[in-house]
Amino acid sequence: MNVTFRVASEAGHAFLATRTLAAVLRGRVEERIANAGEHVIMALDFTGVEVMTGGFADELVAKLVQQQSDHHVIGLTGMNSDVAETIRVAIDRRTG
Repeated sequence: MNVTFRVASEAGHAFLATRTLAAVLRGRVEERIANAGEHVIMALDFTGVEVMTGGFADELVAKLVQQQSDHHVIGLTGMNSDVAETIRVAIDRRTG
């Protein structure tokens, strides 16, 4: 099953900061994954996100990527170059 999570809409902001907000959003993503059953492709859509902090990227994206399993995969879409680079660095730091 394919599920899309529109980050900017869910956050209500185009400028994403704080681990607290990211943790809330990650909880929503995890809930949707759990409710969708097995073999879920969760697309995080960053359309409309202008910038995010490294801490936000780590707390939302890198932790979700680290938790991927045979039952769910995290995909990323709609990123501008700044957001993509912030996410890349966060994932690299967490996964080594």
